[in-house]
Amino acid sequence: MAVKIVTDSTSDIPESIAAELDIEVVPLYIQFDKEGYRDGVDIDRGRFYSLLASSQRHPVTSQPTPEDFVRIYRDACRHSDGIVSIHISSKLSGTLGSASAGAKSSGITCPVRVIDSGFNSMGLALIVIEAARLAKQGAAMAEVINNVHSMKARTSMLGVFNTLKYAIAGGRINKATGKLAGILNVKPLFTFRHGEVVLAGVSRTYRKAMDRLVAFAGSVGEIQAIGIAHSAFPREADELKNRLQGLFRNQPI
Repeated sequence: MAVKIVTDSTSDIPESIAAELDIEVVPLYIQFDKEGYRDGVDIDRGRFYSLLASSQRHPVTSQPTPEDFVRIYRDACRHSDGIVSIHISSKLSGTLGSASAGAKSSGITCPVRVIDSGFNSMGLALIVIEAARLAKQGAAMAEVINNVHSMKARTSMLGVFNTLKYAIAGGRINKATGKLAGILNVKPLFTFRHGEVVLAGVSRTYRKAMDRLVAFAGSVGEIQAIGIAHSAFPREADELKNRLQGLFRNQPI
């Protein structure tokens, strides 16, 4: 039997890839006004962004419960030698705590290793996908875990927000930074450092910010994997992909 890889829905892993690599994605909970949803189960991305634009109140998110993880781990243990559970940065969500509590109370016999990725979204996704590929190839649990920690140290994220409205409302960006960006009419770039989202610089226009993303990718050198995450900006994401494909001709994005 193989190692089972578990993650959470903040990884934004496409369903097709999760199915292909047998990745178990545990949904977070999203609440718009009085309606509650399981991320990626009761609500898809299109519906989420539609509600985000039309709702008078910003949605509230909450981590999966320990009981959610208990159910996942018990089921996975029936078909696996071990479980590697990789999640959103503990500085952004309590998901890691729920996973750890679930692992301790599950009563299962196979080992469970819960790992803080230090990222969310595409940063988390790239780590999880590589771990799942190794597991599918028959790698032992220790090898998968070592690779995850290696990937954490070698993973970088850089992003730009066209608007800081939702990042501020969700508490991811402080109001002072958002107000300053609005006054100066600049596009801030953000990255991850020690599990937290921090300012990485500013660009005068969205176009120049995209140029910064391309330049950043080109400065890394040889890469193992690359991915793009976007929030309802498919045209801009495709444009960025085309530009990056010119730099990494033999690397799927």
